[in-house]
Amino acid sequence: MKACNVLDFDDLILLPTLLLQRNDEVRERWQNKIRYLLVDEYQDTNTSQYELVKLLVGQRARFTVVGDDDQSIYSWRGARPQNLVLLSQDFPALQVIKLEQNYRSSGRILKAANILIANNPHVFEKRLFSELGYGAELKVLSANNEEHEAERVTGELIAHHFVNKTQYKDYAILYRGNHQSRVFEKFLMQNRIPYKFPAAPHFSPVRRLKTCWPICGC
Repeated sequence: MKACNVLDFDDLILLPTLLLQRNDEVRERWQNKIRYLLVDEYQDTNTSQYELVKLLVGQRARFTVVGDDDQSIYSWRGARPQNLVLLSQDFPALQVIKLEQNYRSSGRILKAANILIANNPHVFEKRLFSELGYGAELKVLSANNEEHEAERVTGELIAHHFVNKTQYKDYAILYRGNHQSRVFEKFLMQNRIPYKFPAAPHFSPVRRLKTCWPICGC
């Protein structure tokens, strides 16, 4: 990559970090230029990113980071929730503000979440709460794989729809990544359930049709 004068994402972090470490003039210029710094999803920063933040804020340390050690999902690529602890050590005047109130979920969901994350190793202890009421009873389904999961969810949706005389627009399926939408779309189509995605459809036959429309002049 170096021979081709190409950089990847890690290079874009590491090279500026090395430059700021080795060049006092450049470091001072950027520290004077950046008055305030905001870093989101701090639990997913790695060592290079942490060093870069320290070099940019300098001794003035006018910065805010937002993070939740219980939401760290990128340890496989070097993310260290422990960077939250290092902040307290490197910046003793740091003020920690815990955001424990959840504005999206009901109390019942947060109770289940608190029980689950109680098993995690914690950097900061916290207790999530909500003022949106306790909420409906939760139901946990077990599945053998993604196909089985989508089949079971679709079956539950159909059963609830017929028993309660509801409309399909009253339901929502939440999934973590867009790649999971394809298998749900498959079972929704098979059962003739109308659906809408917040973004463009992901099912491959639909993509092929969308590609053909402009070609055919439709």
